[in-house]
Amino acid sequence: QVLERFPADERIAFALRFIDGMGVNEIAAMTQVSTGTVKRRLTRAEGRFVSAAERDPVLRERMEHSERWSKS
Repeated sequence: QVLERFPADERIAFALRFIDGMGVNEIAAMTQVSTGTVKRRLTRAEGRFVSAAERDPVLRERMEHSERWSKS
């Protein structure tokens, strides 16, 4: 549900990176944009995700146990 609210370009980049595990270069080639554009999209999408997840009890708990998004 969180990803559905993202702009399409950010949702695609986020899903390819954090769900499918693709690298920035792979995403750039697949989406036919520069690596810089992919990085900007990922930064915006990750910010949106963290902000939304902090407001959702289930996602917040999962983030607390995540190596990437844990604040500890």
